Amino acid sequence: MSGGLLQGTCGGMLKGCCHRTAKSANIGIDASTAVDLTNVPALEYGPVQNDPSCGISLAKQTAQRRIVGGDDAGFGSFPWQAYIRIGSSRCGGSLISRRHVVTAGHCVARATPRQVHVTLGDYVINSAVEPLPAYTFGVRTINVHPYFKFTPQADRFDVAVLTLERTVHFMPHIAPICLPEKNEDFLGKFGWAAGWGALNPGSRLRPKTLQAVDVPVLDNRGQPGIYHRVANTVDWISHITQIST
Repeated sequence: MSGGLLQGTCGGMLKGCCHRTAKSANIGIDASTAVDLTNVPALEYGPVQNDPSCGISLAKQTAQRRIVGGDDAGFGSFPWQAYIRIGSSRCGGSLISRRHVVTAGHCVARATPRQVHVTLGDYVINSAVEPLPAYTFGVRTINVHPYFKFTPQADRFDVAVLTLERTVHFMPHIAPICLPEKNEDFLGKFGWAAGWGALNPGSRLRPKTLQAVDVPVLDNRGQPGIYHRVANTVDWISHITQIST
């Protein structure tokens, strides 16, 4: 991204970047409820491995400076976006290889693979009139991060990797996102959040069209309980994709 535009291999929620300066925010965290990670052992894995075609988006998405909500993303802007159905529940995710989708741990921690279905290439939910068709996949295995727990704190290793039942064929509107390397620093840049979630706090209404909004990457120093082990979590995600093909 440059000047608010999604560009080539720099696109996406996990790999998005921008040269605009992000203003730091004072996030109030109650230290009494924050997760103490000082005694959590680090999980050592090998280097992150990405698909050579990761991070490529054919469409450019204009950044929208909004606190809540978003705008229509544009067809194909986020080709890694996954729409995940778990029974009657819905979650979002990101395609990271030809067989794997990363999502939130709390979405699938209590589900069986047979209950989970992943749709790729979707843009307007339940619409058959789109430039290219969407494809739905069953799930073979669910790997939830070993340190994940159902707690109210923000830093809870809330991540899971789904192994799909069959191989994904990449298309103009279906492609994987890149996982960041451990030493990459995105502080002061902007990332993207995309999905079909509520546009207003507390609303039960959900948009049918994929939404996107850019969000600043903030410094977590002095903010206990805010994603302290992101780098190690990314290593774990990459490790799972290598052992569960």
